[in-house]
Amino acid sequence: MKSYRILILALSIFAIGFSSCKKDADTSFANSVSATIDGIGYYSDSIVSIGSAEIMNFTSAVGKEKIILYISSAATTGSHALNNNTYNILYFNKNGIIYMPKSGNINISSYDVASKVIKGSFSATLNNGSANAAITNGAFQIKY
Repeated sequence: MKSYRILILALSIFAIGFSSCKKDADTSFANSVSATIDGIGYYSDSIVSIGSAEIMNFTSAVGKEKIILYISSAATTGSHALNNNTYNILYFNKNGIIYMPKSGNINISSYDVASKVIKGSFSATLNNGSANAAITNGAFQIKY
């Protein structure tokens, strides 16, 4: 009987020890690209990153719909006008039709080369040769 009480006491102490342990907060980083395209929300946490010495290419996808961000590897924080060389946005609609930029910008709010994390916002007016697409409220946070 005495050994039974000791066993119950040991199990109780063991259970209290585990119940008082707190799980550490989840500090994992979530990649994402979001925007409003012609008034319709777009969100993707499926990001493919390709980098070179000159350009980082971040492709986000929702089904066949894609936003591709091209950002200079030598990026600095601040607003950057879209151009064909160092900052660019391409959009593929659900039918695979590509929209090229007419105007817009990519704003880098933070860029940590050591941690390989880049965050910012973007907006653009794009055209497929016959129709425009407006991207507003664009935001990204990417660990590459």
